[in-house]
Parts: sequence; structure tokens; C-alpha cells
Amino acid sequence: MAPMNLRSEAAWLVVGAFLMGPVACGKDSSAAPVDSGIADASAGDGGASAPVRTIETRNPFGHTSETENLFADGDFEFTGPSEQPPWHVLGLEGELDLRYDTGARCASGIRCARLAAGSELLGWLATPKSGSIAVSVVAKPASGVCSDVSMRLFDTNDTSRSFDILLASPIPDERGFCHFVGETPNFAGGAPVLFVAIDPSAKGDVLVDDAVALAKGTSSGNARAPDPISSAMANRLARAAAYLRARRFSHLPARVHGSR
Repeated sequence: MAPMNLRSEAAWLVVGAFLMGPVACGKDSSAAPVDSGIADASAGDGGASAPVRTIETRNPFGHTSETENLFADGDFEFTGPSEQPPWHVLGLEGELDLRYDTGARCASGIRCARLAAGSELLGWLATPKSGSIAVSVVAKPASGVCSDVSMRLFDTNDTSRSFDILLASPIPDERGFCHFVGETPNFAGGAPVLFVAIDPSAKGDVLVDDAVALAKGTSSGNARAPDPISSAMANRLARAAAYLRARRFSHLPARVHGSR
């Protein structure tokens, strides 16, 4: 029985040496932590090191916290080729393709509109039958000049009903976005559209995103008279309205008198 016990003890010694090997070999580089190349900031470092990257959580459905948004697609997440797109772009020579930017460059969601200098963005929205409409939109001009962008709500059935959506501040926020806000009367019986104009002299493109229009139960906005516009702007609105009317419900057959 003695040889059997000796062999058993020897076997256990081998197993024990194998298991303890990595611990005993403290200089084995394969067991050392991998150096990430990023120095940890400690209390004695005098402040945190600069971040290497920023990770954001983005909702592919856009600004879903506003469930009553009157815009057909305020975040540009669902706009694409269709017979009745919610957004249109016009240039000096006519219709242009709607270009996009993506990711963290946008204010919300994963897509936003990119507009060139001199272009116009037209976006459909619904209207309540009573009360007023509170509108907010953000724009990010590459120039950093908020006045490169102007916005208004107008009725494509009556372009004299035009209301400015004004800058909340002439200075962009820390992310470079300019905030436009306004409250207008409702357009019951009409067909309201957001009109975004980019100055032809703007240096660089402009991003537009996060368009929100909410029905307000109060009638304070209804007391507002249409804002005066120049003859040049009146011509631009008339051109935009004619363009949109020609494409509105174009897929429907002509309605026969007396039919439903």
C-alpha cells in the first residue's frame, strides 16, 4: 500500500504546482493588467483628464417625449421618398433633395436635415380647431451665426397669414444650436407649413432638427395679427405655397360633386 500512497501524494503535488504556478510567477506579463493608455485621474492629479470619447443614448424614433406633436415628422426620422413627404426643400432653381446628417451632430434622434445656403425647408403640420399653436425648432448653422436662419408659420391657402418664429437668443447654446420659439393662432380650415429660410450669404450648411408644435388650450396666440413681410418674402411664400398645393393629395382622384 505504501507505493500507492507515494504515487498519490506525488500526483497531488504536481496538480498543486500547476494550480499555484500563475500566482507564484508574479512577473508573468500575461497575467498583468492591460494598459489602456488612459491615465486615471486621482485626487492628487489636480483635476480629471480630458475624455477620450463620449457615448450617448439616441432614440431612433426621435423626440418621443412630446406625444402630441403636430408636425408630421418633427425629427426627420421617418421622412423618405413618398407621394406625400412631410418635408420639402426648394432652391433657386426649384426642388432639391432633402439631405441629412446623423448621430451626435443632430439635436435629437439619429437624423436631422442639412440645408445649404439659399435653400428653403417646408414642413407640414396639423392644426387644432381652436386655441393657439406653440412652436419650437432648433437650427445649427456652421457659421455660428443664428441670424443666418429665419422661420415662420404660414397658411398655404392664404399666404398673408404668416407668423414669425423668432430666436429665443441670438447666441447659440453650448452645442451650437439656435433655438426658435413662437406662438401663433390656429389655422383651422387652412393648411399650415413651417417655412425655414437659409440666408444665401451663410457660410456653410445649417442643420435643422427637433421641430415641435403643440396645441394650446388658451386663445392668447389667436389675438396675434399676421406679421408684416417684405415683397420679396411674399413672393417666396407664394412660390412655396404654389409648389405645395400642386403636390398635395396628388394621388387622389378628382372628387365628383355629391360624392363622399
